[in-house]
Amino acid sequence: MTINPGKAGISRWFIALSCLGVLPVLYPTYPPMVDLSQHVAAVMVLDEVHFGSYPFAHLFDFNWFRPYWFGYSLIWALSYLTGLVWAAKIVVAASVLGFIWSLAWLRRELNAPSLLDWLFLAVPFGFAYEWGFLNFLVCAPLGPLFLVHYHRFLEGKASGWSVMAWTLVLFFGHLLIVAFFCVTASAMALRNLPAFPELVRRILPMTVSIPLALGWMLLNVEPRNISNPVVWNIDVSRLTRFFPDLFSLDYSLPQTAVAMTLVALPFLLGVRPRWRIDTVAPGLFYVAFMLLAPSLVFDNLGTYERFQMFGLMFLVLLCRDARLIAPAFLERMERLVVLLPGIVGIALLGRVAIKAYGFEQESADFRRMLTYTEPHRRALSLVEQRNSAFARVPVYLHFPVWYQVEQQGLVDFNFAEWPSLNSFYRPAYRSGISSRLAWRPAEFDWEKHHADNYDYFLVEGSEAFVTYIFRDDAHRVALRYQGRNWFLFERIQ
Repeated sequence: MTINPGKAGISRWFIALSCLGVLPVLYPTYPPMVDLSQHVAAVMVLDEVHFGSYPFAHLFDFNWFRPYWFGYSLIWALSYLTGLVWAAKIVVAASVLGFIWSLAWLRRELNAPSLLDWLFLAVPFGFAYEWGFLNFLVCAPLGPLFLVHYHRFLEGKASGWSVMAWTLVLFFGHLLIVAFFCVTASAMALRNLPAFPELVRRILPMTVSIPLALGWMLLNVEPRNISNPVVWNIDVSRLTRFFPDLFSLDYSLPQTAVAMTLVALPFLLGVRPRWRIDTVAPGLFYVAFMLLAPSLVFDNLGTYERFQMFGLMFLVLLCRDARLIAPAFLERMERLVVLLPGIVGIALLGRVAIKAYGFEQESADFRRMLTYTEPHRRALSLVEQRNSAFARVPVYLHFPVWYQVEQQGLVDFNFAEWPSLNSFYRPAYRSGISSRLAWRPAEFDWEKHHADNYDYFLVEGSEAFVTYIFRDDAHRVALRYQGRNWFLFERIQ
């Protein structure tokens, strides 16, 4: 029995239900994303320095030759209508929804079975989302759309100039994404095993990114990056995390089994790929990349890990022009072929929504603490318990930086300490607070860390931790708020 897979279009039900993917982003006051507060704070600084009356404006300078401006510009423009926090959430939510739809669009372009669409619903909420890699997430939907256009180029329906233009868009979106997708497209270019001159013609438009990437690296790589340029971290965990990461699941044996079953589901329901070099080569590249690529390149956290969100895209590439022939045992259960992927996709998305709800309740103490603060103050962040029961990553690591966003203040540790980023401290005004203190707050020392420069100390942890970090300096601070986990101290003038 051959079932019509509906390859020509995208289901209206899928489009409608995928819109629920915005709820885990929009519902929490502050989404559970590690770095998001730092990125939104950089947008706040950009706006306040140029258009406001920011008391710390003299501390900052800007790096204009930087791919991150795409995401920052969207938040900045929208913030005039919604405020910064909601602008950031809307941009992230739009990126999540756009990514799901871009995968579906690519699936349709490659004539792959439409039942694959439902597996995409929870994909965007993995490593890159959890760590709050804002500009990577904003640029992520452009990757599959680039492959849609590149496929049309291979079909003779688009020009090399348009591929070059798309490559430039990807570069100014995110450097890692343009490199990853140029390699993926090059693997797709192997279709029909072209002669070398034809292969060069297919790949040449994408090489425009090479001089731009080299120029960016020469201008932006810092001495701290060169001293430790690559960290590989190749171990067995890459294998154990491979399948759960495809669906943003936890790293446990039961959820690994679930993820492996979900990967097998299309084939169990009758998807039969057409094995060709242009369908297999991209997947081989992805597996090799995820198992062997560095984890840290020039101090860029999660270099390979963030690409887990593209894993199912390679399943789509594998299933290009695939047949959908239901096995004999499903002959009388045709509806199962249609409904089961949808049920699975909604269940995965529901799991993410439940975690977002739990995080909102868990972080209520921090929100209460902010009501006791005044604007335009400088604060030091000291977070002992960085982890959450509702996230796989240390989501509270930079959480106090939301004070900077909400109250137009300034919080250290701050990404502005790194000159290669978009907004950064001028050399004469660098705080001297490195990321080491964020990860090891117990090392806080009043004199060493120039605590007299700070008005507030935003502290998360136990009372024993609070007693330890202030030690002989408790007389220098006054407790303004004490909650379940968060403490607000103000320096006594």
